[in-house]
Amino acid sequence: LNPGMAAADGIRVTLNVYDLLKVNQYFHCCGIGAYHTGIEIDGVEWAYGHSERGTGVYACAPGSHQHAIFREKIELGQLDISYQDIAETLQRLRPRFPGFRYHLLYYNCNHFTADFYHELTTEYPPPYLNRLAALARRFICCLPKSFQPRPGIDISPDEWKLQKKTCSQRVWNGFTSFFGVDTEDDDDNVEAKVEDVGRQSNEMLLVRSPPRLETPNPSHISRPWRKIPNQSTEGKAVEEEQELGTLGYKSEDHTYVEGEDADVDLESEDPLMVPMNSASNIN
Repeated sequence: LNPGMAAADGIRVTLNVYDLLKVNQYFHCCGIGAYHTGIEIDGVEWAYGHSERGTGVYACAPGSHQHAIFREKIELGQLDISYQDIAETLQRLRPRFPGFRYHLLYYNCNHFTADFYHELTTEYPPPYLNRLAALARRFICCLPKSFQPRPGIDISPDEWKLQKKTCSQRVWNGFTSFFGVDTEDDDDNVEAKVEDVGRQSNEMLLVRSPPRLETPNPSHISRPWRKIPNQSTEGKAVEEEQELGTLGYKSEDHTYVEGEDADVDLESEDPLMVPMNSASNIN
């Protein structure tokens, strides 16, 4: 994008939709399927995907995705915005969509597309684009571990516990209903608990708010921290104890906490992290 350029008649913007699975041809009419999406602006498509470091937002030629088959273009029309507006919007979105946060169900290309779409038009794209991911999250306890969220990255540990409980309740209620078994447990009761922490509001919509990545408190940058691998026994213990008041930061691979043997400064680490509890407010 050239921020200095102006468009007299507005800028043509389209939402490009791609099929990720061939079975989409059978289920698309039902409003569900596995899709990849991107926003095309004057012949350049902007999308989101996984990368080890940096932002996951990237530009490419429309239709160049190796594992996706083009389905349709949804015209947003000639928008009365400038290239400067688009450049500033992308500048805001890039740090919100780092590559390591990509998750097939919790933070995928359609979440980025929805945010970009909303920034440009104040509206949201058709909900069918990410409906399969929303439905899969409702039965997350039945899916392989590779599809499950990373506590502290995709959702908070407390929310993950509630999601698993809700999923188990749905499966149990479905089982008892199918076989005609009476049960006093009501799925609505569990749903209400999830609503209390904000997980069930508009679940079928594309946009959701995972734990917010941010730059550590400036006063913490030079302070020494203990660096613990998330997959180690100690790292998993820290994750379980977060609700008890553990203070620190969490990235995709490591957790940083205060304590003895602290010898790592955050300045040399990943610049964007998820604060644990009130870490961003530590003096």
